[in-house]
Amino acid sequence: MKVLPKSASLLHAFKSSSIIHFSIAQYSTDFSHLPGARQPKKPQKSTSRRLLEISHEQVVSSFKHSVDLVRQHDFDNYIGGLFSPKAAQPGIFAVLAFNVELAQIREKVGADSKSTTGIYRLQFWKDTLESIFNKRVGPVPRQPIAIALCSFASTSPFLLWESIVTARQQTIGDRQFKTVDEACKYGLSTWGSVIKLWMNSLATISPNASSLIDHPQAIQAAEHVATAFSMANMVRSALPLLSRGIVLLPADLCSIHGVTPDRLYNKKQENESKGVIRDLINIASDELLKARSLKAAVPKELRPALLSFVASCEYIIRTTKKADYLLFDKKLQRRNALLPWTLLWRRARDSY
Repeated sequence: MKVLPKSASLLHAFKSSSIIHFSIAQYSTDFSHLPGARQPKKPQKSTSRRLLEISHEQVVSSFKHSVDLVRQHDFDNYIGGLFSPKAAQPGIFAVLAFNVELAQIREKVGADSKSTTGIYRLQFWKDTLESIFNKRVGPVPRQPIAIALCSFASTSPFLLWESIVTARQQTIGDRQFKTVDEACKYGLSTWGSVIKLWMNSLATISPNASSLIDHPQAIQAAEHVATAFSMANMVRSALPLLSRGIVLLPADLCSIHGVTPDRLYNKKQENESKGVIRDLINIASDELLKARSLKAAVPKELRPALLSFVASCEYIIRTTKKADYLLFDKKLQRRNALLPWTLLWRRARDSY
């Protein structure tokens, strides 16, 4: 049987697919080798608080739920996840689904900082993580994403999961970032942790069974990409958030360019806001260059974790420049229809 080279086999797999909606067996998540139920490390003193048994069927159902959630609410990274090795995909989609779940809490709470709903739901996830990682005594809830995370508790750093929840707890209510540095730190705590956990899933299936901590330059590249993506994503999401009465654009940049939230709401500072958007895009571009300068030091098996973030960031930067940095240009809200092909090409070249 003739074996096609990697790039040729990838192109062959995509021949019959459409650009956005494709369903190919080669690029579907494999659930045939999922880990079994989690066993508690210590016997529980109280039978009423015993960790719940998790069957293989529940694990499979939970991961399918995670994949569906990511496909519906984070399509770019859903495509990116499909380009990762199948053995790592369950862990990757568990990470992405967890991030989507927390993001939806913020969307539901919105700008109502007096609401306690979001606070309680975020605390629920913090308690759930502590139960999964044996940081507290208590059962793992029969919640699909919690069950999915449970299967990978022993192979991922607790601090990265905790960082995502803590960052969202600290920004509940969608208050405007005071400074660019504050916005960057939030991006590192959220998207940075997601990318590192993605890398960790890839590292654990590598032939050498290496740990992410063994690759400091890969971690550094992940942080640069996370910062770039956070700045670019802030630009892309500015208009949808503005329609809900929310402004997250850093206050220090807005002050420099004479932009105020009230005038932005009324679309009276379109030209003034160009300066803010340009500065954010320039930061994103600089961070991408720094990430790419480290490419040779990032192991090939970890690079898929950066693919979709870099491609999405580049698309936002390119589209924003074409729109002449106009915040209200509708082109910024269009999906990148060529994303699968971009990822296909870069994966074939082991690049990002």
